[in-house]
Amino acid sequence: MKIEYILLGLLFLSFANDIFQKRKYQKLWQAIDKTKYVNRYREIIAQTKDQTQAIKQLRQEFNELGLLQAVEISQLAHQDKS
Repeated sequence: MKIEYILLGLLFLSFANDIFQKRKYQKLWQAIDKTKYVNRYREIIAQTKDQTQAIKQLRQEFNELGLLQAVEISQLAHQDKS
């Protein structure tokens, strides 16, 4: 019975740590300068004219970008044009 409580506690600690890491990563993403991503996206979209292909190419060039982040870059680029 003690082992189950220990394993349950470790599982809870792992879960809590994961949540805190995600929050730190989100705060870091919000704090970084995204101009290099936006500029590169604009160059790609000028060549391809296809938003989906531009996002795919941006993610290939910048491995650190997730899909949601690349879409955010796309939105930022289109907002700045307006």
